[in-house]
Amino acid sequence: MLSFIHRIEKKHIGWLINTLVFSFFITVLTFKKGYSYAPMTLAIIGVIYLFYYLFVEKRKLNATKEDKWLIFAFVFYFSTFALSAVIHGDGWREIDNPSRVLLFLPLLLLFREFPIDIRVILHGISFGSAIAGITAIYQRFYLDWYVAFVNSMSIQSGDIAISLAMMSFAIAIYWGIKKEYKFLIFSLLCSFAGILASGLSGARGGWIGIPIILTLILYFAYKKLSKKFVIVMSSSIFILIMAITLSSQTNILNRIKIAQDEFVSYVESNNKNTSVGARLDMWQSGLLGIKEKPLLGWGKDQYIFLKKQQLEQGIIAPSTYSFNDAHNQYIDTFVKRGLIGFLGLLNILLIPLFYFFKQFIQNDMRVKIVGLIGLVHILSVIFFSITQSFFAHNSGSIFYFFVVILLYRVAEGLKK
Repeated sequence: MLSFIHRIEKKHIGWLINTLVFSFFITVLTFKKGYSYAPMTLAIIGVIYLFYYLFVEKRKLNATKEDKWLIFAFVFYFSTFALSAVIHGDGWREIDNPSRVLLFLPLLLLFREFPIDIRVILHGISFGSAIAGITAIYQRFYLDWYVAFVNSMSIQSGDIAISLAMMSFAIAIYWGIKKEYKFLIFSLLCSFAGILASGLSGARGGWIGIPIILTLILYFAYKKLSKKFVIVMSSSIFILIMAITLSSQTNILNRIKIAQDEFVSYVESNNKNTSVGARLDMWQSGLLGIKEKPLLGWGKDQYIFLKKQQLEQGIIAPSTYSFNDAHNQYIDTFVKRGLIGFLGLLNILLIPLFYFFKQFIQNDMRVKIVGLIGLVHILSVIFFSITQSFFAHNSGSIFYFFVVILLYRVAEGLKK
């Protein structure tokens, strides 16, 4: 009788966890801080379950080699912030954001003991992309906002939207291979909605990696589907992107032209008082700081002091001084936490990237699609980070780390 009750309770807990995972994709861009509610709730459940698992049931974790590599990457990343806080005296407020990394680690156990159904991932991502598009349309045209997601930082939200869109496109290809044509059409339309959401956000940096990511997805499709089908799918995405780019409602074409003019103005006239000029000025400021303190960096407070010195010396413009980061995750990490911090950043990107690549080349189609989604997710963030300090914001940290752990555990579960 007790065993029967335990099975019922475990089934209910599993259902709750899967529901929370699905709700994450639905809420991530729907409203302000929607990215945090489901992951943080799951993180709390994960911590409670970890203690129950270790001290009540008195069981061993039995972490695999892959588990240990991922744990190492996440802990080392967090440690670089803690080390910087101690050395540079920035205070423990600087580890608040990266502490999410540690809080999410118990999810490795939680998702192992209460497996996430792959359908929750496949449908959740597509629904999330669609909801992002609907939200962006509502905000841009009904509320008449200048750009979508202005209440939750449009650049970050636009980047997340294009990531969901590309993952949804990969899922559409998967449904095509499985000959599930209703789901194919649904996921493809959801992908279109996500692309539109990103376009309406005004975010330009999120589109940098689209050619490479689309090439990867179409390579996945090339040997599994007819050439005609692949051409139709790729053409539909290309036409949509061009339509969004040329539309006066998104103003993307004009923003691209402005960006080109601002770049030329910076190179020829050293004009730093533009969006592109300020970003290039921030990069120059960061690179100069890296040369002076390459190993441990400056820390956040000393970096601001460095910029003040650069401002007084006429190296940077006053507008550049007002920004707290370098608007480039790689430069920002290196200048604040030095080579050690930069290695920490590479670890959280490359270790999961290598893992998902190994899943991508497996024969099992379910494992393969999870590997592809993981690659799309990480590559998207790698490209976002060129023009944006993606991890400097809670939305970026939570979105990245939660999805990596989620996809990792789903892939591992499918191989059993």
